Amino acid sequence: MSLSGGQRARVALARAVYRSDADVYLLDAPLSAVDAAVGRHLYERCVRRLLLGRRGAAVVLVTHQVRYLKDADLILVLEGGAVRARGTYRQLVEGGEVDCGQILKDEKGPENKGGGEIDGDDGGYVL
Repeated sequence: MSLSGGQRARVALARAVYRSDADVYLLDAPLSAVDAAVGRHLYERCVRRLLLGRRGAAVVLVTHQVRYLKDADLILVLEGGAVRARGTYRQLVEGGEVDCGQILKDEKGPENKGGGEIDGDDGGYVL
């Protein structure tokens, strides 16, 4: 049986959620290629469960889903393969290096239809 890339990402996310002894969880775009409601469900039921339920474990979430920026302890904004900015959501907003308000506003723009995904592979967010 052959799985699509999105299906493989979801299987990997499920494996990470059920694994209880890892020190680091690396989640590479597990919320891509799903609609907004499914992405929100996966984030709330799986990713947040990893973030909140694994004391002492580090969870690295690579995503273009900007709606989850406020939940992160540390955000790295990548552009052209380099770190453009880093900090908490509040630090990035107050520092003015990244217009997080505009990013969140753009998320709801007509080209994204509320999906929150930034097109292109030259930038992204590491939470």
